[in-house]
Amino acid sequence: MVFLDDATLENGCLQVLPGSQRLGVQATRADRDGSNNLKMDPTPFGGVELLALPVSAGTVVFFGPFLVHRSEPNRSDHQRLSLLISYQPGGCRHILDRMFAPRSAEPQG
Repeated sequence: MVFLDDATLENGCLQVLPGSQRLGVQATRADRDGSNNLKMDPTPFGGVELLALPVSAGTVVFFGPFLVHRSEPNRSDHQRLSLLISYQPGGCRHILDRMFAPRSAEPQG
């Protein structure tokens, strides 16, 4: 993730749960209107405080798809632009296929 603007607490910087990537694929939300069905269900993490990552423009942060992460709404008068780059190696299943596969079909390890 390349930050094109400063990301601050006020404008909703990235927040992460260190170590959560080791938990693998998390359940997604099941909102009735389907608007948030690709977002992780936060219920298992209720009460857990995420680590805020305020960074300066030009900062690059690397993280995998299984890291629990979010951003708060921008409550400031300043924009918060970033560029998220995703790599998909040839021959690998798409992350959406992995997210919606039955748990028993997930690779072990």
